[in-house]
Amino acid sequence: MAYENLFSTWLEKGADFQGTYVYDALSAFNRLISDTHKKVFENIFNTLQTGLSKLGETAGKQTSAILDLLQLIRGIPMDGKQDYDVLGFIYEYLIGNFAANAGKKAGEFYTPHEVSLLMSEIIANHLKEKKNIEIYDPTSGSGSLLINIGKSVAKYNGTIKYYAQELKENTYNLTRMNLVMRG
Repeated sequence: MAYENLFSTWLEKGADFQGTYVYDALSAFNRLISDTHKKVFENIFNTLQTGLSKLGETAGKQTSAILDLLQLIRGIPMDGKQDYDVLGFIYEYLIGNFAANAGKKAGEFYTPHEVSLLMSEIIANHLKEKKNIEIYDPTSGSGSLLINIGKSVAKYNGTIKYYAQELKENTYNLTRMNLVMRG
């Protein structure tokens, strides 16, 4: 990743920051993915790229909204002193609120955390004697169920392969991002 595309570089720019920097960084990311990693990362940020244009009617409003978001992210404590997964907590909080605000479509991408934990423990108990585990979720949504099952099974086994499927690309990309960040 080029220096000009780093989060810290964007923060240093302050008032000189332009929203186009994010578009440029996402384009560079897609263009520079090695062949060995294309399956995991190719087009993973398509939803983000599409969503950026909805942050404001003008480039100035989009830049202002992106700057506000960068400042919010900057304020997140990530010094390792927390006794919880900060990014995981934020991700689940945001996806949970997104699901709650989506009405009927909430089940499209989110399994409530408590349900996911219960299912994970039941599955892990049944698989505790197996050496190699393959986990498949045919309606993966955000991927939180896969991650919770993986964590529960990992207490007994070391080798886990994840498989996911989703009808909509945007929702599938949530699974991919979540697995890359937390899986």
